[in-house]
Amino acid sequence: MPPSGLIRNFKSDVYWWEPDGRVVRLSPGDGGIYSMACVHPSGSHAVFWGGAAGRPRLWIADGRGGLDAITGEKFSARYPAYDLAGRFLVYCVSAHKSEFVEDLRRRSTATMPADGVGMAIVLKAADGAWERRLTDGRYLDQRPALSPNGAMVVFVSNRGGTPGLWLVAADGRSKPAALLTKTRAYRPWWSVDGKHIFFFVLGKEPHRIHVVPISGGRPVRLINDDRGDTHGPYADPGGRHLIVHSTRDSDDSGSPVWRLYELPLDGTPPRRLAPPNHPRGAHGTRARNGVMTFDVAYHRR
Repeated sequence: MPPSGLIRNFKSDVYWWEPDGRVVRLSPGDGGIYSMACVHPSGSHAVFWGGAAGRPRLWIADGRGGLDAITGEKFSARYPAYDLAGRFLVYCVSAHKSEFVEDLRRRSTATMPADGVGMAIVLKAADGAWERRLTDGRYLDQRPALSPNGAMVVFVSNRGGTPGLWLVAADGRSKPAALLTKTRAYRPWWSVDGKHIFFFVLGKEPHRIHVVPISGGRPVRLINDDRGDTHGPYADPGGRHLIVHSTRDSDDSGSPVWRLYELPLDGTPPRRLAPPNHPRGAHGTRARNGVMTFDVAYHRR
């Protein structure tokens, strides 16, 4: 029996949403955990992580029925993300004993890594021709994101004591450098111009989207993220808004529900994104051709 307050029987699936309204499931629908897809910027396919049992793997799917694993079973793999040109893919690997789907299913809808897990950041060519580790796995390095030009990676790490933001060069020739360590930051993503990092703040207060320059400094909350908890941020390729998921609007019973939104960077109100027949959604990404990916989680307390 899992500890009190945690989620059991958790499962999730990843979906592909085309501009004409067509929505198809990318994950196999086998009752496993599949989550956090990143669509290729061209809209040709998406990569996501998960599995039905054993160590989670990375999967590639194209919205037309194609589905293949692109990592093996020796290490757990999570959190894939492309650069803006789609030339590189960054993700995390771990050999920790807790990094199995069966264990993740018992913990939480965020499938957060357990305390004490070590994760390494890995960069690979999008065509699979090569890959390199950018960190050594001694710390919990997670949720990496590539700069638009593919030269830098921002990621979350506990190497400063609490979850903070760190930068490392994609060529693997330098050690990670601290960007933001006095704020409990999570799920960073680069602005399209490469000058800022978006993220949300963890803690007891509502989770809200903030932005910080890559040169460092004081993070600033986006003023139109004004209610509920908001996670996600993914910079739409057009550069005018973020794709987020938020509990800002309740369902008919008054309970908070995770839904997809566009969060404009000009400060105007968020706009609800509603995939047909999917009133809930999270972890949205969008390609230049308008194709989106998202996931939906299901659980029983």
